[in-house]
Amino acid sequence: MTFSIIAFNNDKSEYGIAICSAIPFIGKYSAFVYPNLCVIAAQGKVDPCTAITIRNCLKDNLSEIQILSILEEKDPSFNRKQLSFLNLNNYKFTSYTGKDLVHSKNEYSEIHGKIITGENYIISGNCLVSLETLEIMEETFTANNHMNLDLRILESLKAGNKTKGDFRGRQSAALYCYRSKDEFPYRTIDIDENLAPVEELERIFNYASTHWQNVVDYCFFDMKFERKYMKGSDFPTDIMNSINTLSLPVNKR
Repeated sequence: MTFSIIAFNNDKSEYGIAICSAIPFIGKYSAFVYPNLCVIAAQGKVDPCTAITIRNCLKDNLSEIQILSILEEKDPSFNRKQLSFLNLNNYKFTSYTGKDLVHSKNEYSEIHGKIITGENYIISGNCLVSLETLEIMEETFTANNHMNLDLRILESLKAGNKTKGDFRGRQSAALYCYRSKDEFPYRTIDIDENLAPVEELERIFNYASTHWQNVVDYCFFDMKFERKYMKGSDFPTDIMNSINTLSLPVNKR
């Protein structure tokens, strides 16, 4: 029902997740970021308690093998789940695809599930018409090493979206990106219900890049509060232009 990517950049200064699914509100229930601890894609039979369990286990310094063993022992739906997560303490990926999701067939299609892991990314999918979805996501991510991380994972998600993907279509998508030095995201976009969720995610991403992200980076991400109360004339021209645009009524921007 879902395909996703978790990744970090080469110097480990940023990390993020992007996800798309045929169910609504996928970001709320399957994509979890616990800053400076872990990033989790909990797919298949959706259950936020799985992510909470992983978080708690990592806080208790349990190994990845121990975590999967605990979930297998306690979760009766473990064979219907797909998990991928990044431990931000050691930048190590862990993956699991339940046997019920690896390959099956229903009245609509033959469907597949798999996880691909690279040096700085993990790409997961289940209920897919073809594993091409994951393969093209990997190709796109690795080919765009020159891009900022948020754009790289968006482009990877877009590439997967252009394949047949989930046999039921798409209904929601999300993208969250963090800087390792911060406890809050610099990108957080949820498309909770839309017949073209990845396209809508990209539209909002591009709008934010033009009119909002530079203001956020310059004015908000300042824990010393040194830039909070500057006069307009003190701001760089591009920042002031964005602030002036955002000050207009929405229908006049």
